[in-house]
Amino acid sequence: MKKSAKLLISLTLTASLALSGILAACTDPEEPDDPCTEHVDANGDGVCDNCGETVSTPEPAEKQLYDGRWITPANTPDGEGATLKLKEDGSYYYYSAWTYSMGNWEVVEGNYTYYKIEVGNAPDASAGDDTTAYEATEQLVLTAFDGASFKGVIAEGRIWNMERSTLQGTSWNSFAQEADYVWDEDRDEEPIASLELCETKDASAQLIFYASMTNEGALFDSINGNNITADSGSYEKSVSGDVTTYTLKNGGTAYATLTVNADGTYTYTPDGEEGFALVTEAWTTTQLLTSGDEYIKLAFGGSPEDAMAELRLWQDNSADVVVTCIKDYSYETVLSGTYTQNGDRTMTLTFGEESYTVSAPDENKLISVALTIPAGEYVTEAAEITLTGEVKEVGTPLFSFQSEGVTFATSGAIPMPTMEGSLELVLYSDGIAEMMATVDVFGTAYTTSIDRGTYTADESSGVPVYTFRFENAGTLTTTSEAVDELNATLTLSYSVSEAAGSFDMGPMGIATVYFTVEDAVLTYDWSAEAVYTFTATGIEVTAATPLPSQEGNTVDVTLSLWSDGTATLDLVLHTSIPMDFEAPESETGTWSADTSGMIPTITVTMENAGVLTTTPVDESATPTGIDLTLTYTADGISYLVPSMSTSVTLTFTGTLTGHYSIG
Repeated sequence: MKKSAKLLISLTLTASLALSGILAACTDPEEPDDPCTEHVDANGDGVCDNCGETVSTPEPAEKQLYDGRWITPANTPDGEGATLKLKEDGSYYYYSAWTYSMGNWEVVEGNYTYYKIEVGNAPDASAGDDTTAYEATEQLVLTAFDGASFKGVIAEGRIWNMERSTLQGTSWNSFAQEADYVWDEDRDEEPIASLELCETKDASAQLIFYASMTNEGALFDSINGNNITADSGSYEKSVSGDVTTYTLKNGGTAYATLTVNADGTYTYTPDGEEGFALVTEAWTTTQLLTSGDEYIKLAFGGSPEDAMAELRLWQDNSADVVVTCIKDYSYETVLSGTYTQNGDRTMTLTFGEESYTVSAPDENKLISVALTIPAGEYVTEAAEITLTGEVKEVGTPLFSFQSEGVTFATSGAIPMPTMEGSLELVLYSDGIAEMMATVDVFGTAYTTSIDRGTYTADESSGVPVYTFRFENAGTLTTTSEAVDELNATLTLSYSVSEAAGSFDMGPMGIATVYFTVEDAVLTYDWSAEAVYTFTATGIEVTAATPLPSQEGNTVDVTLSLWSDGTATLDLVLHTSIPMDFEAPESETGTWSADTSGMIPTITVTMENAGVLTTTPVDESATPTGIDLTLTYTADGISYLVPSMSTSVTLTFTGTLTGHYSIG
């Protein structure tokens, strides 16, 4: 893929033979008595530097895609036509009599078929069109600010079969370059601007300013419920010192202003209301519950009207209920408060004096809450609504504490006073812990959950101390047996009385058994686990020697960060042969973590890849954790394959992802 500012195509396909070194007799006008015996054209302007005689026709400068503008065959004084301006900064502006489009452009290399026709994307043989399918190696791709993408083939100094957006849909035209056209920024075209600005914690708002052939520009606005289309919205721009103000209009009537302040911040002020700040990086909700596809009825100062409601749960444990009126798409936050995650996977919402419970996920991973919207200025009558949503994250197991043999005292469906078995305490990425009991029933092993709760980790002293808050066993804390400063075994002593567990006994039905155990010992080898693990699978290998084929080779990568500050890289190379070649500890390094913020910044230094730094993935954030990523580049990393007694060298770049648990 090539960037737009590069010299892309030559619109002059032939050039005259340069004659800058022709021997001839000539005379320098400044020195008539000293005849010139050889023309010299050092600056390549086609004129002899000594005598001024024309000695060659200079080769024309290569035309760029952004020189001039591109027009359709219908661009006549009376025709509507279409104009495409590709700007050197990589943006584009397209307009016809009725439509506008703007965004970014690039040229993509590949193999593309095109037809030499002025209109359409396929030839009409009955109209005498050339039906030959030609091949080209470059394609122009336009990506509008609203996400729409349009393509056309570049060949022979033309843009062939170019898609373009119209009010009636998509049509196709071929474009020719009008290289002498001067794009007058000051006369009638506002410089292209797209501001993806958002209200605090709202990722849906956006402003796009379209250039215009008139005194006002076209506008798209999705802020504060103003869903203005590009055909009806408009704006006027004024500049005063370091402050720029856009007056936003709908149907010619101003409804808001956008102020670009001297410090680069943005203020959005609806007409007659107080202004509020817009941000350039929005949060995304950790969970979103809605009133569903069917509209609900809410009173907005009169008879009930169609509306929808959303419960938005954010990374900072705040919660908002937003109501939107369908008639004009105006909306308002009617409740603001907080939420907490409970040990049973429910959540508690708190809005002032009122609290509500969001249910635990059901078998379809759905959660729900029934709450009351109070009467106010926006919603004028109190209303009870039910909101539902799908959980975005189901906790993944991180590690577990395990016991040796345990003797349980039991009662319930199975008449056995004692049963032999074991315990496993599984810790999940969402801060939930679950105690599993496995027992032998007539020679068959059965596993059931007998306790669950939440956990936290205190890592201030090096070796972590885990505190569990169980539903049945209460609060328990681990102890540790340190072998040395870097290695330790964590121990949990677990006691429970009459904890219920259920077994599916097949034809015999579900059996409920009550377990009692005193001081069962569960351990976890902390030193045997990496502190952080980053992984990626299926990374394309860009170079691999001495393998016979590069195409189709991929690599799985595991980067482990250990408690002693070391880092190791494990690789599995998958080849198109097909064969797999494992490389445990193919590269080593060191790591450190800056824990001054809520989310640590981890720096890894590897022998081959150099210094790598983690980046949090904001959209993955939940109340109990967030994904961290780092970009790993292996430039000729080598390792020995024992089965082949040879060294394999790989080059690849991939994004490795790990999870950081907050809870």
